[in-house]
Amino acid sequence: MLLAACKPAATATSVPEMTEAATEAPVAEATTAPTEAASTTPSCGTEPVVLKATFETGFDIPFKLAEEFTKQFPNVTWDISQDQFANLITSTPLVLASDNAPDLLRLPTMVSFAKDGLLMNLDPYAEAFGWNDWPVPQLNQNRIDADGVRGSGTLYAMGLNYSLTGVFYNKTLAAQIGMTEAPKTVAEFEALLAAAKEAGLQPIMIWGSAKSGMGLAFPLQQLMAAYGPVGPINDW
Repeated sequence: MLLAACKPAATATSVPEMTEAATEAPVAEATTAPTEAASTTPSCGTEPVVLKATFETGFDIPFKLAEEFTKQFPNVTWDISQDQFANLITSTPLVLASDNAPDLLRLPTMVSFAKDGLLMNLDPYAEAFGWNDWPVPQLNQNRIDADGVRGSGTLYAMGLNYSLTGVFYNKTLAAQIGMTEAPKTVAEFEALLAAAKEAGLQPIMIWGSAKSGMGLAFPLQQLMAAYGPVGPINDW
């Protein structure tokens, strides 16, 4: 989530910090980003680096992520501040416009900040680190065009709300239909579901009640993103 101050080892140019809402430099000044696709493991160099980050109170995961990041890149340490969400909403415009802006900021609102040139253009990083190979909808939600509309244009944020939702299975029940490993293709998956149904087993289920339908929303969105156009998802 927090890939800050890193650059591809094979790239000679300096890499500025980046974030969910990257705030290190105005868009027009982001000229030192990598220009070639990374071919080796990213490196943070050897010089001491202190990253400033601001997050909402009530969550300890930023500290755990920072600790893990420093384990992997010992020369990088963190200066993390927290505030209540309501306070961040009102204070962030002034903070970002100051000379003491954080390198990383977790906040869902970013259109006005991008239009004011307070966020860093992350497109060069997406190219260098291979983010462009990810499913398009994951990045589009953090893109803003020249008219200030989210869904396309320049990438300004990363890391927020990204997750992999897996399919779990009961090994004991799987053994009853001869399943010894997870399916590798959709066809294999569907064949195993059919075998479970034929054996009198519940083939598949999702969380949430049938009345609320909440559990259905996530696989439905995944199917829409994988097999349908982006427009209906963004409109939704």
